[in-house]
Amino acid sequence: MPQVANDGADIWFDIRGAGTPLLLVAGTGYSGETWHPGFLDRLASRHTVVTFDHRGTGRSTREAQAHYTTRGFARDALAVLRAIDAGPACVVGHSMGGRVAQHIYFEQPGAVRSLVFCASGAGPAREPEFGSVGIPIGAAQKMIEVGYENYIRAKHRENFFTAQFAKEHPDEVEWLDNAYIGSAPSLHDYLRHVRARQAHSTVARFPEIAVPTLIMVGTEDHGGSASHVDSSRAMADLLPSADLVLIDGAKHGIMWENRDRTASLIDDFVRATESV
Repeated sequence: MPQVANDGADIWFDIRGAGTPLLLVAGTGYSGETWHPGFLDRLASRHTVVTFDHRGTGRSTREAQAHYTTRGFARDALAVLRAIDAGPACVVGHSMGGRVAQHIYFEQPGAVRSLVFCASGAGPAREPEFGSVGIPIGAAQKMIEVGYENYIRAKHRENFFTAQFAKEHPDEVEWLDNAYIGSAPSLHDYLRHVRARQAHSTVARFPEIAVPTLIMVGTEDHGGSASHVDSSRAMADLLPSADLVLIDGAKHGIMWENRDRTASLIDDFVRATESV
């Protein structure tokens, strides 16, 4: 995997396929290694798919002194796009990755052809003081009770996958467990990721988005620290020109449990907006 230096860290990335550039931005604490190969292969059959490891995850190094922010993660992603001269790109973000994608656009609109927010949100109406942002109490309590690794495993089973899918496809759930654990940030860096996510707010700037935008969310995605159904609807209200797609019965891991459906939606969206 190649790498690019940015703001005190080396950011590792990967490229596959050919065609319109797609930049995939992972969620809180997730590296580029956690995108399922089947999902990547489906997209790479028509597009140039770029993945990367957030700083502190996978092979990317950490910056020990500075706070992690979604804006900082966005600057890392832009450094990757510059390094491979791959703009403008369709930027696809899952969960916190959607929040990072928003800052990619606000930092450099010309680098973004279109946006896909998957199970994401724009944060609270007002940007909180960074020093006032903490770790959600429920998450902190569970992590203390069961430990970091078991907390991640439980999150996948409770929030990412439906009970029926987890029962019928335990190997798929285990694959994501292992992909995360094998490229996980330290506990310290994971909590820094969580804090960055919780401090994010782009509500005031959201109506500035002037590129085609797709918002996707599962109808059962109410777990974790917020309802992603509510936050996705809120984004659609802020940006009436966006397309909002609700995937019936799906939870937070729609790009894993529903990877064929989500890959098809992204592919159709990109092809429809290539000339816009």
